[in-house]
Parts: sequence; C-alpha cells; structure tokens
Amino acid sequence: MKHIKFLLLAFLLVFSACDYNPDQLFDKAKDPVAPVLMIEGASNFIVTEELPDFFYSVLTWNKANFGKGISARYSLQVSDEETFTGTVRSVDLGTDVFLKALSATELYGWAIDDFGIYNEETERKDPATLYFRILAEELISTGTGGEMNALRSVISNVESITSQWDEGDAWDPVELTIRFKVVSGGWDEYAVYGWGESEVYGSWPGTLLEANDAGWYSITVPVNRPVNLIINNNNNGLQFDFLNDPKESLCYEFEIADDNTCTWTEVECPVDEPALYMIGDDFGNWDWASDGVVEMTPVNG
Repeated sequence: MKHIKFLLLAFLLVFSACDYNPDQLFDKAKDPVAPVLMIEGASNFIVTEELPDFFYSVLTWNKANFGKGISARYSLQVSDEETFTGTVRSVDLGTDVFLKALSATELYGWAIDDFGIYNEETERKDPATLYFRILAEELISTGTGGEMNALRSVISNVESITSQWDEGDAWDPVELTIRFKVVSGGWDEYAVYGWGESEVYGSWPGTLLEANDAGWYSITVPVNRPVNLIINNNNNGLQFDFLNDPKESLCYEFEIADDNTCTWTEVECPVDEPALYMIGDDFGNWDWASDGVVEMTPVNG
C-alpha cells in the first residue's frame, strides 16, 4: 500500500510541474477552423422592374476558430463565378458578426451594377446565379493604441442564390395622349420632336403645339415604338428631353426655371366636362310615355 501511495504522489508532482492549462490545446491550434455558411430563406428570387425592397434571404455562419478569445473580422464576398476567379464584390461586415440579411434591392444591384446581369445588352431568358462566401480574418492586438492586425484568414464554403427575370406579358403599344401644362416660367412657343425608328412629328423642330383654353398642351404618341420626346421652343435655341417610350396616357405640370431647365411632375389629368342636356318642359317633364314634344335644352356645352 505504501508503494501505491508513493507512486500516486510522484505522479501528481510531475503533473503539477507541467503547469497544465486546460485551454492550451485550443489556444495553440495548428490550423484555424473556417466558418460554415448557410442560407435561410429564399435561394431563388424573381427580378422585376419594380422590385420591392424586402428581405429575400439571410446568410448565417458560425464563428471562425482562431483560438480561445481571438476575434475575427468578417467580410461577405459575392461573385458570379463559383470559383471566385473573376469579379468579386466584397462587403465588410465588421467584427464577430454572424448574420447578414440580403434585401431584394441589394441582390438586384449586385446582379446588374457589379456583374452586368440583366442589363440592356444581356439576354434575360436564362436564370443567373450569384455565389457567396465568408472571409474571416484573425485579429491580434499590436499593443499600441488598441490597433488590431489581421494575421491568418480562412474562407467558408460557397452558397448560391439564383435569380430569374420576370418577363411578364409582352407589351403591346397603343396610341396614347400625353398632356402638359406650364405652371411656372415658360416660353412663347412649344413644339414636340420625336425620334426613334423614324421622326415621328416631322423633321426638327417637330410639330408646333397649341394649348386649349385651360392651358393644356396635348401630344399624341403613335403606336410605332421606340419613341423619344423632346420639347423645344419651336427651334429658337431651347429644348429638353421629355419622355422615353411612354406606356400610358398621363398629365404633367412643367416648371421652367430662369436658366430654362425644366422639371415636371405627374398630376391628375383634368376631367373634360360633358355637354349636359335637361329634358322636358321647364326641366320637369320626366314622363317618358308622354305623347307631347320633349324639349332638350343645353345647360353646359
């Protein structure tokens, strides 16, 4: 029994001499562990002309392991290539952040502005895919002024979100009417010039416009498209681009500044008053079975 106690005491002495630290293995991990990226929410979304700004997806990831008590700085990297060998968009997320919500507008902006997806020169029939990954950088204090240096870095797995352009119904152009009224400033004359596949209102300066008694000018937009409208002061040196390919009949108020720049605001179109007739003697005979003469007296019109 004495021998057993002696051996046990010797073992404890050796163990304590080693100054065992339970965090030692974690602190001195040879290789950092990358975060695991996951997508919660939609992994497919529809791109439309008027995309509502709500959150389609949420990216979440676990903490990168650089060792016990070591912080990490995270960045979201976005690419249209799964290998991330081409264009890469990087978004700084901050320190010890583990969630990023993606709005529809943000996804739409990356697809068009950064990667040229769904621009005017690109076919919109095929779905487009954006790829995401998280870059985690180890942060170590330099000990001077609280500054942090990024040393080692790791990259998460790659996840993707696919977008499809919503073609919708094909637009069938119709003849429509655009009206405008000048409420501030103004010129002596107004003409409209239209260009597209052809000169819609004749050669420059186009067609001279005449206002009605209420001051409204009317422009009839033909079926043939595309068409771009330019308002000018009947070839007297002033002009501005107005509408490109309007799709519905609308009314606008013009404000023309001293420097002859124009701003316009969409407003409710005026209601044309119909001609109103009252029927009957002294406007009181509503006996439709009457054999007498029915008089129609114009009241408005």
